[in-house]
Amino acid sequence: MPALFGIVNYLISMQNLITLASLRKQTRKGVSTWRFLHDAETDRYFAVGGEQLKLIPATSKKHLLSMYENFKSYGYKKELAMQLSFA
Repeated sequence: MPALFGIVNYLISMQNLITLASLRKQTRKGVSTWRFLHDAETDRYFAVGGEQLKLIPATSKKHLLSMYENFKSYGYKKELAMQLSFA
C-alpha cells in the first residue's frame, strides 16, 4: 500500500494533471470520492479514489468514460444529496 499511496500522491501533485470529472457516494464509513484524470504530458488517463485510496489506469479516454459510467451504475453521483435534519 505505501508504494501505491506514493504513486497516487505523485499523480495528484503533477502540474499537467487535469481532473475531467469526479463522482461521490455516501458510504457507511463516510464519502467515497473518485477523480477521473488526464495527464496531458504523457496522454494517460487514470481513476483515483475510493475509501481505501486506489489508482486504476485506463487504456484510453474511451476506457476512462466506461469506468466513469460503471461507477455511476454503482450509485456514484456528481454531487451528494444534502441531508436535512429537523430538530
